[in-house]
Amino acid sequence: MARREAARLRRARGDPRPWSEDPVLRCTRLCNVKREHDRTAVVVRRLLSAQENDWGDASGAGVASYKERDELARGFVLSVVLWRRFGSADFIHKLGLVRCPPSPASLTVLRERILDVACGL
Repeated sequence: MARREAARLRRARGDPRPWSEDPVLRCTRLCNVKREHDRTAVVVRRLLSAQENDWGDASGAGVASYKERDELARGFVLSVVLWRRFGSADFIHKLGLVRCPPSPASLTVLRERILDVACGL
């Protein structure tokens, strides 16, 4: 694991190949030692972090703020479920953050969008 992490750090620094002298690490694609460094986790973290201002704006007291936070939370959960279901960083990046559909018609539109993105990869 230490050699795998050292190779990841060399790659992240922009060092030229090979990032490891280990023949297995040189020719095999492996997960990162820490999942937080995987491409998909990085994209998920970036998209959710971009929504921090919206979450903060909906933090005020009152019913409207509660409803806004509830809708944001539903969208966050739906987005993460979809991202993890399809699982590729490309899918996550192209679909982006989705909002919970308020009606059956908008659910149909979202479903078609998801299929378009998934089939277009």
